[in-house]
Amino acid sequence: QGYVVRPIYLVSSRHYRYANTYIKQRFGDLVPSFSSKDSLVQFHKGDILLQTADVGYLSKIKNHLVHLKSVGVSLIFFVHDLLPLRLPYLYKPYFYENFYPCLVIATELGDKIICVSKSVKQDLKWWLKENPQLPHNPSLTLHHIHLGSDMGAFVPTKDMPPEAPAILQAMNLHRLLWL
Repeated sequence: QGYVVRPIYLVSSRHYRYANTYIKQRFGDLVPSFSSKDSLVQFHKGDILLQTADVGYLSKIKNHLVHLKSVGVSLIFFVHDLLPLRLPYLYKPYFYENFYPCLVIATELGDKIICVSKSVKQDLKWWLKENPQLPHNPSLTLHHIHLGSDMGAFVPTKDMPPEAPAILQAMNLHRLLWL
């Protein structure tokens, strides 16, 4: 319905580039390329920035997000889980110390937060109620999706990375539980 979806990537605390080179390398001619260069993104009023990676880097770009919001860009963030807040002892301290302020930024500046499950959405609602000291964002709405896959459209990886055997061995030694 009139949307143009363009993958982008962050190159500094204030700049995004179009991911045209990556799209061309990964998908060849299956996806039309808008340009052969990864030119800078110029955001305009009415644009939507959908951030699908976890929120862990938002503190580094908060000023830019404030600017985007001020020019009328809608900000939508994905939240994959709140385990670093609920079970911080399972994570290295720097992970919790980074995750908390980034989640605060997402709830403060976001127009929408999309959670990867109904359970995560409910957990986020509870967390917001438990933390009334957080900045109030009346425009924030919470949503959830059901993750799934389309095996017919699956693009397999070419091989395991070189460090995979060591990681798998370490996981086996520590008998990690997969949640």
